[in-house]
Amino acid sequence: MLSMLKNRSSFLLAFLLSLSLLGATYGLWRPHVWLGYWPNRFMNYAERRLVGHPELQSVFMPAILAFRNWVDLPEGAAEEAPFIVPPPPDLIVTPDPSPAAPLPGFSGRILHVGPTRALTRPSEAARVARDGDEVDLDSGVYPGDVAVWTQKSLVLRGVNGHARILFMDRTAEGKALWVMRGGPFLVENVDFIGAQAPDGNGAGIRFETGQLTLNHCLFYDNQDGLLTSNDPTAELVINDSEFGYNGSGTGQTHDLYAGSIRLLRVRGSFFHHANVGHLLKSRAAFNDIAYNRLTDGPGGRASYELDLPAGGVARVLGNLIQQGDSSENSNIIAFGEEKYLWPDNRLYLASNTIVNDMSGGGTFLRVAPSNTGGVTVYSVNNLLVGKGDMSIPAGLALTSQNDVRTDWHLFVQPMRQDYHLKRPVEGLHFDPPAAPQASGMGLVPRFEYVHPLSVQPLTTPPEYPGALQTPEP
Repeated sequence: MLSMLKNRSSFLLAFLLSLSLLGATYGLWRPHVWLGYWPNRFMNYAERRLVGHPELQSVFMPAILAFRNWVDLPEGAAEEAPFIVPPPPDLIVTPDPSPAAPLPGFSGRILHVGPTRALTRPSEAARVARDGDEVDLDSGVYPGDVAVWTQKSLVLRGVNGHARILFMDRTAEGKALWVMRGGPFLVENVDFIGAQAPDGNGAGIRFETGQLTLNHCLFYDNQDGLLTSNDPTAELVINDSEFGYNGSGTGQTHDLYAGSIRLLRVRGSFFHHANVGHLLKSRAAFNDIAYNRLTDGPGGRASYELDLPAGGVARVLGNLIQQGDSSENSNIIAFGEEKYLWPDNRLYLASNTIVNDMSGGGTFLRVAPSNTGGVTVYSVNNLLVGKGDMSIPAGLALTSQNDVRTDWHLFVQPMRQDYHLKRPVEGLHFDPPAAPQASGMGLVPRFEYVHPLSVQPLTTPPEYPGALQTPEP
């Protein structure tokens, strides 16, 4: 009798454990299906994360293989299309209009750099430039020439077109094509292409201290497009620039990665095709992301389109933000998911067109809970296109006003990422925001993004929710 009871108890325990395992598997599986992740993509993602970690591979790869066999999934990542980086855009050989004025403290001295000049390479200018100088780089390609810039009040400008810094197995200090600390710096009309480093964080620019402003720059096919330090006094401003095809594929490198700096301001810029990482990730105390295009695009494999993992104060105004069907993550915008770093945590999401192209749906905005409270989210006049929701923790201060859920029929050519509204525009109206201003900056758009890489002022007050106020031409 005792033996029979033991056998029955063992059978019951095994039965309960099997039910628990099936329930856990179903619990992991179904949310990924609902969010657009079919099981094989989930397995492929896990396998890619194990690459380079032999100890973890030895433990977890057999379990992944067993799971594949159990549910009859194909092995490996064969269903994932390879991430293809096309050749970089042609070098711009005509001047950009209206170069910025010299910085305060301009010495009046201009150093000319080019193949026919006394200084033939930017690195030579980096060694002789003094505080207050301007360095003019003749348009052309500078292969394998890397530099460290430490001056104060320095302008670096491509003239008669862009100067292109091309990686040729060399980095400055093992970090980047250019390392910049000091400033203020103004960099215009310079391309940074192909940077790689042994630690996997090779950047077009590694910005470490001071102030840096970028105008009309290109960051393409680097492990990190631009990477900053965590200097809490540093400030980074980006205007009319492009970040594309950056990222090493680990998920830890991004088109733009700003650390715990004081300020990030981005305007009129185009972010696209990050390789598994995010299009824009920033831990800055204050983020002003206005009138930009952040679109994963066909074949894109970015994770988040906009990630603000440390919270802080953020104004996200007038942006076109799109997640592709091949995204590595179903979240589009995330706020605070790596722990709130700053004492003031407020997100203002105003007049953006946010598009989810994932067939299984996703999350337009995910906000992390806070143990200390004090997180405020204000969302107004946004167009939310496609399947998805907003994930806001219970008890968090959320104000939503005139956020309109819609579909692709409102737009001119959404398959080609033209999200201008069709004429006649019916059923949409702009609702003046009732929220307090974002640290003194308005939440009513005064400009709109114009592709590629510019903004134009609105000639009349905004009439519609979303980023693009001017309907189809």
